[in-house]
Amino acid sequence: MRDLVNQFSFLERKRLDTTMHWSFPNWWVPLYTSMVLRLIWSTGTAAVVKGDKLQETVLENSRLEEEENQTDGPWE
Repeated sequence: MRDLVNQFSFLERKRLDTTMHWSFPNWWVPLYTSMVLRLIWSTGTAAVVKGDKLQETVLENSRLEEEENQTDGPWE
């Protein structure tokens, strides 16, 4: 995409996207915004959800180990 940013067709498309978005903000989403920012947001959100699940699993395993250690008496 970096190679395209100086091409006339790319610049015209960007101007059209900007004009349409300005005229119809609830209806038109510029191509650059919809491809890049939303992709990054969804990827970041998925990573956070995955990280939360992993963190919860680690904490749950830690709690289980603590409970096992507390129930063991000195005779075991």
